[in-house]
Amino acid sequence: MILSGFTIGLGVRSEGEGKVKHLEWVEEVENNIEQLPLSPGDNQIRSQVRSRLGRYLPRAFSGNRAEIRIKVNRGDVTLVGLVDSELDKGVAETQTRTVPLVRSVTNQLVVRDRSN
Repeated sequence: MILSGFTIGLGVRSEGEGKVKHLEWVEEVENNIEQLPLSPGDNQIRSQVRSRLGRYLPRAFSGNRAEIRIKVNRGDVTLVGLVDSELDKGVAETQTRTVPLVRSVTNQLVVRDRSN
């Protein structure tokens, strides 16, 4: 099993690996979860981006789980997840760029396939 993604919480990377390696059908675990440095500045940026996207794209943050994940590393923001349209994808990027201290934005959002 290959684990991927990112975390800012201490110990979360190894905790995730520990949870899956005990499953009987898992033979091997490759842990590619990226541990981001704890940074008050990055946390502030993440919070401001989340607030702004929640205001402009409320459906992406409704319920128990966010459709958009926000990765911040030294002011560089990466948006990952699903949105409903190309317009929403553009709005997310534009709004993220307006947050103070954001150095760059990588938009890896994918438009949800509604053909099914």
